[in-house]
Amino acid sequence: MLGVRSCLFMTAFFINTALFCAVACWILLFPERYVFSHARLWSRTTAFLLKCIMGITVRVRGLKNIPRGPALIAMRHESTWETVVMFLYLERFVFVLKKELLWIPFFGGFLKKLRCISVGRRGKESGFRAFLTQGQVLLKKGYNILIFPEGTRMTPGELRPLHSGFSVLYEKAHVPVVPAVLNSGRFWPRRCFYKHPGTITLQFLPAILPGMPRAQFLSHFEKVFTEAYQKLERKN
Repeated sequence: MLGVRSCLFMTAFFINTALFCAVACWILLFPERYVFSHARLWSRTTAFLLKCIMGITVRVRGLKNIPRGPALIAMRHESTWETVVMFLYLERFVFVLKKELLWIPFFGGFLKKLRCISVGRRGKESGFRAFLTQGQVLLKKGYNILIFPEGTRMTPGELRPLHSGFSVLYEKAHVPVVPAVLNSGRFWPRRCFYKHPGTITLQFLPAILPGMPRAQFLSHFEKVFTEAYQKLERKN
């Protein structure tokens, strides 16, 4: 039965995404706020499909911890879920994502219109400088930047050293960083066809204010981030 439901969801998800990409061809001609509204509608319909077909619901905590001004949202990455539905919870934000996603027909153009910051897998110095420059420009314009400090999707319970690049942006841009943890991988696992019913918990932690030296910030962030995630995992 779980296999049938997973098949139904994935079919509905790809059809829904294809339809939204088709409409996006016209939406891209309009100002950015219309493109963001279109993305939010896509997130909402995906969340609806997850709930109705797979029985996956969401519990969000700590939204009040997100500052009114620009900030870095440094989120744990376990699933496709957080790249799809985050338009429902964040205002005026951009993703940091792998460059290859911009090559997808129609969808890549949509991401460019949303000002997403692309980075190469190899982490070349020129690419990192471009990331810093573009990130500082967008933060000055009032955008939030959503980044996954682990650099890739993690399996539930897995921990690994964090990439330090976002700490450089924290230091240079002088903006707060909001750590965020979740357990989406237990319900929409990476590289797995089957989805599992249950409640995804997404928690935004208190913002870390600007002003710390980079090394101190990174050590503090990793401690807060890891402890919050391990506490969330113990509740499962």
